[in-house]
Amino acid sequence: MTEHPAAAPVLRFVDDRAVRDLEQLASRARRVADTGMRLHVVPEAGRSRTPMLAQWVSVLQPAGLGDGVPVVLGLRTVPLATAHGVADLDAVVALGSVTERTARMRGQDPVDLAFAVPPGREHVTWTALTPPRGGWTPVAEVADEELAEVATR
Repeated sequence: MTEHPAAAPVLRFVDDRAVRDLEQLASRARRVADTGMRLHVVPEAGRSRTPMLAQWVSVLQPAGLGDGVPVVLGLRTVPLATAHGVADLDAVVALGSVTERTARMRGQDPVDLAFAVPPGREHVTWTALTPPRGGWTPVAEVADEELAEVATR
């Protein structure tokens, strides 16, 4: 079931890399499981207190009750230029709507950094799960160089 809220909030990205990142995550997630993307604004994230957009997708999920498959979520975050007007945004939208909007944004010269959040809302079970934001304990450290090497293989 899809709901349609009255007004579409607008996310303002800091640069075109954030737009490409959003489009890439939505495209990849759509190939795995077209079950929507949760867009969650964190108005003051981290030590810098910068507004951030958390983009959640389902990578793996059980088919139903009794299915032994775990829920595996993918998360990407990007900084926002401002949280004004979107500080309480927590919405699940269709992946196709995200890719359609980001393609239009990238088609502008210069790239449009204002993302109008799709008005439709998806209702999928995996969105009820969110890992805790605190209480994590570091177990190991990985050097930036190692991470970059693995990512480019």
